[in-house]
Amino acid sequence: MHWNLPGNPIDLEQREGRINRYKSLVIRQQVASKYRAALSEQVLAPHDDPWDQIFQIADREERIATGKCELVPYWHVEATHGPRIERVVPLYPFSLDQSRLNHILRTLAIYRLAFGQPRQAELVDHLLERNFSPEELRDVMDQLVIDLSPMRR
Repeated sequence: MHWNLPGNPIDLEQREGRINRYKSLVIRQQVASKYRAALSEQVLAPHDDPWDQIFQIADREERIATGKCELVPYWHVEATHGPRIERVVPLYPFSLDQSRLNHILRTLAIYRLAFGQPRQAELVDHLLERNFSPEELRDVMDQLVIDLSPMRR
């Protein structure tokens, strides 16, 4: 829950990164929900950590069996229901924050495009000055994006 908007898009990314983390609460809840039955079938020694065991099961099922990258299941678990991370920004009707949020999210998308570039700020400024249409921005993203998502497409 964002109680207010940060001054720039990178601060929004930082705030959300504090929630979406390695083995975060939501990830642990999703893993426990999906694999608790498989864990209960295993015999655990008194010194075994059940979280290590359940993540080993999830790793076999979510990553190894499907060929996904090593971010799965520690950063992302496919879940059709249950807990998930969702951005919530309460906005007053007709407030300036509505347009600021759109600008911040658009700038954030372009910033993510620039990830890995030696001078990200210059690329972001240049792309924002161009005022691309949504179709043009999609074309630019298709050409420049570095996909670090845990899913293979």
